[in-house]
Amino acid sequence: MASRPTLKTIADQVGVTVSAVSLALRNDLRISQATRERIQQAAKELGYVYNRHAAGLREAIAAL
Repeated sequence: MASRPTLKTIADQVGVTVSAVSLALRNDLRISQATRERIQQAAKELGYVYNRHAAGLREAIAAL
């Protein structure tokens, strides 16, 4: 069984940093439109699914 793709999986495929992938998937304007589109397309092709629970944990930890 193949593991679920991660931000690192997408970053490696596109040739960018994990941070760039994270920002692009949130439509952050600090990432160029062309790069955002490449990242979003790669995420779609790889079957990346955003995990709200993991994001909530990250936000909770950051608030500490």
